[in-house]
Amino acid sequence: MKRQNVAIALFLCVTLSLGAQPKPPSSTPNQAPPKFSIDTNQIQDQNTKNIVTKIDRILSRINTYSCERTITSVMSKGIMENKEVRCYKKTGFSYCKSTNTRHFIPLMKGNVSYHVIDGKTGWLYTKNAPGTGKLLLESMKGKMPKEKQEVMIKNHEQPKIFKWDINRLLMAGMSAQDIVSYGILLNPFSRCDMAELKLESEDAQSWIFIAKPKSRNITTITTRIKINKQNGIAEQFEYRDKKGKNHTTEKFSNVKINPVFPENQFTFQPPPGIPVKDETTQLINSRKQIQKLKKR
Repeated sequence: MKRQNVAIALFLCVTLSLGAQPKPPSSTPNQAPPKFSIDTNQIQDQNTKNIVTKIDRILSRINTYSCERTITSVMSKGIMENKEVRCYKKTGFSYCKSTNTRHFIPLMKGNVSYHVIDGKTGWLYTKNAPGTGKLLLESMKGKMPKEKQEVMIKNHEQPKIFKWDINRLLMAGMSAQDIVSYGILLNPFSRCDMAELKLESEDAQSWIFIAKPKSRNITTITTRIKINKQNGIAEQFEYRDKKGKNHTTEKFSNVKINPVFPENQFTFQPPPGIPVKDETTQLINSRKQIQKLKKR
């Protein structure tokens, strides 16, 4: 896979591996993805089921939200931190600006990406931080002609734009929650095995749930979710691996419920001079490969 394809492929692969299982595609072209809801049928503990049903009722009244999210991953190689600004509108509209604020690989720090879904088209616009092309070159072994060095630096730091067709992805069998992953606050349990979901503890302000991940082919073995009792919004997700050495925390803050967005909030106009690459077919093929791996 070419370097410029890695970001978009990882974006969808992570969403598919951690997110909801595929649902039947939309039956009519140009139909907006259906609203999200929490499936409580598999929950074994009745008390947990009652609380999750209550959360679902609260969340069903939310049509739009905006928030900030900080993702911190502690790994054996070092620490990664990402900060995001997110906006979401039912159904099928999302915006996310993501900035890599900390990374154990120097050339990754400072990189910025924009994910926009306008209901019909998904967009990914990536910009690597100035100077990262030189860092990439310095990390490579062996000598390279000056002309090739300049081309490599330019290609690395050149902004890139990818897009994908929402209706084609739905027709290929991807679910709305796979595609519009930024609606996770409206379905905070989409990454969990609902049969294993349990209420671990609670206080006057929040519930804390624990579960195993839905996908068994990832290293995470426990997921903890902290949910605000007043508005039903998840405040924190925590994922830990089998050995306990690696863990990731997602914290949501500055949450605004049912804000009114400007008309252009979920529109993306590609800047002139930057080629746009359609990744729809590749994403469909990637999904097929992931489904094959899950069957093994």
